[in-house]
Amino acid sequence: MNWTKGIAKFWNTIQIVLIYIIAILLVYFMFPREGKFRYE
Repeated sequence: MNWTKGIAKFWNTIQIVLIYIIAILLVYFMFPREGKFRYE
């Protein structure tokens, strides 16, 4: 049953990494691609 603890620890690490990747992607897509000025 020692291998189940290893799998659980590995799965927790994967979840943390996925949360960081999703957060970075959300921030990246929320910002506009190019700067736009309303007044010229």
